[in-house]
Amino acid sequence: MPSATDRLDFGPPRDAGSLRAFGLALLVHVLLIAALTWGVNWKRSDQTVSFEAELWSSVPQEAAPKLVETAPTPPPPAPLPPTPSPPPQPAPAPPEVKVAPPAPDVDIALEQEKKRKLLQQQKEAEAQKVLKAEKAA
Repeated sequence: MPSATDRLDFGPPRDAGSLRAFGLALLVHVLLIAALTWGVNWKRSDQTVSFEAELWSSVPQEAAPKLVETAPTPPPPAPLPPTPSPPPQPAPAPPEVKVAPPAPDVDIALEQEKKRKLLQQQKEAEAQKVLKAEKAA
């Protein structure tokens, strides 16, 4: 049986720089965190700038302008009484409308309609007679 040491002998060589790479990565991360902390500066508080002024004397006041009295305005004139409007003129009588006699065409059309209905009723009566005769036979 092969031993474990034999396998390590034939394996790939170990990287010599892996410990150095880990150390450099750790150093870069520490520097990055330090730079961010310094840039943000968490403990810094904003100082508000304020000013104070002490007044040694009072502010001079300007006198108000003198009141000018004007003469009272006269009351407005009383409104004039309304003028009576002229009486309305009677409306002219509407002209008489001449009624035209009914056109004879309307009468002719009505007569033709009556004749057509009468002929249709006669045809229906004859058709019913024929149907009754066929049923009886």
